[in-house]
Amino acid sequence: MKVTFPHMGNAWIVIQTLFESLNVEVVVPPVNSKRTLNLGTRLSPESACLPLKLNLGNYIEAANQGADTIVITGGIGPCRFGYYGEVEREIMRDAGYDYEVVTLEPPNGSLLGLAKRIRFLAGTKIHG
Repeated sequence: MKVTFPHMGNAWIVIQTLFESLNVEVVVPPVNSKRTLNLGTRLSPESACLPLKLNLGNYIEAANQGADTIVITGGIGPCRFGYYGEVEREIMRDAGYDYEVVTLEPPNGSLLGLAKRIRFLAGTKIHG
């Protein structure tokens, strides 16, 4: 498993450190650029927001470096960010990218569900 994530601000430093401490191979996408935006725009609906387009561009760049798993945080509430994981999964699949997408959020408010997702990424089997 080679994990990637959207390149948002300096969060990549913490995310990379977290996954490497779990012995998960990490592919940090290149810093967002005009190329990143152009790649993402090709796959995005016209009305998609800029962050979604950049995320898709990040995933294409990371796939070219061997990434096969996307990790993204989700959100509960009025922001579209909570839908990104599912929307991006479908867009990438339709474009021929075979990514596993793991959304880190408390599923239905369950911290156990979040823990299961982290354990999946770390390659730890869950019993019970």
